[in-house]
Amino acid sequence: MSFQLLNVVSQQVTILNNLYSDSGQSKAVSEQALLDILNNRKLLRKYGYKLHKQLSGKQATNCLLDKIELTIDVTEAEQASIFTTLKRFSASVTDSYKLRNRTATRQQRYLSKYAKRLSVIFRSGVKVVLLYEPIMIARRIKVSFNPTKLSEEQLIQFFMLLKTALGKSRYQEVVSSAFLNVIERAIDLYRVPKLFVHVLCDSRASVTFRRRDDGNGIWCEFERYGSRNSNPFKSYDIPARVCRIKSQDYSYNQLKDIHGTVRLERVFNGHSQSNEKRKTLSLQSIGTISEAFRGIRVMKPTFFVELNDSEKLEVLRNSLQAVFKTLEPEKKKAVLRHTCIVDKEKVESQFRKLLTSLASTLINV
Repeated sequence: MSFQLLNVVSQQVTILNNLYSDSGQSKAVSEQALLDILNNRKLLRKYGYKLHKQLSGKQATNCLLDKIELTIDVTEAEQASIFTTLKRFSASVTDSYKLRNRTATRQQRYLSKYAKRLSVIFRSGVKVVLLYEPIMIARRIKVSFNPTKLSEEQLIQFFMLLKTALGKSRYQEVVSSAFLNVIERAIDLYRVPKLFVHVLCDSRASVTFRRRDDGNGIWCEFERYGSRNSNPFKSYDIPARVCRIKSQDYSYNQLKDIHGTVRLERVFNGHSQSNEKRKTLSLQSIGTISEAFRGIRVMKPTFFVELNDSEKLEVLRNSLQAVFKTLEPEKKKAVLRHTCIVDKEKVESQFRKLLTSLASTLINV
């Protein structure tokens, strides 16, 4: 009997490890096969413990900065000097790059409020994007980059070129007072499938965007909680997203080992802050940004034992957040007992260290 049970568990783990093809497309899995997994308490406890270890401080938490957007206020002459400098040094610097200048599409204009974009693309393929010719805002350039993908040398090289174009004193004035448009702080989880990672947020918030691959149509692989223009919280399957947004040489399973399985990410939007806070919001004050997990509960997958089969499938299709609002008070209390402990103080400390280090590097290049 125990051998048969082990065999069943092994089959279910195999299904979990093969939910996606090498190209990141989800495979068709029957509802009953998924329910068998979600009804297996041993599996739920196993992955719940893995989640607990990564968030409670029992092992190192993989905190990172996923995206930064800064607005620098420069004159037209200074803007011209920046573009001229970038063009002049593109082939002569240590890590050469190419420039790609494009007019923004209608959708890009709507989202970014800028008419043109200049991409500084390094040999490795990573890039820094400068958005310019803003709609209704004069003489401003938005600089967008991913500090995790850029090496420290590439980051310093790019901002050194800005320093060359503006001069030392003007550069420090402009960069230290740069407005913080967007900061994305993330935690990457390893060896825990997205199927088992579910989040509850503030009762006033709702899931404003979700994505299900047409191949399965059952589970969400990307969820955003809260308005895109506020400070939303995102939860998504990393390898599936990486496979979709660019062509690369790694398979889905290889990407799980490189990037992890699930990313939990808080987006900070500078323009959604109060008028009083916006007045002092700059790169120099970046260390004051906190509360990445405010109003967020990460749930252990063991909460599934409190739900019936219909509710379990509904969680996969439309998120725990949506289903939780429909539950009876007693069942809500039972679900909340499965909240995962998050060492928020440690997480905030790591984010603060990353942000202040980045600011110091950029201001003092």
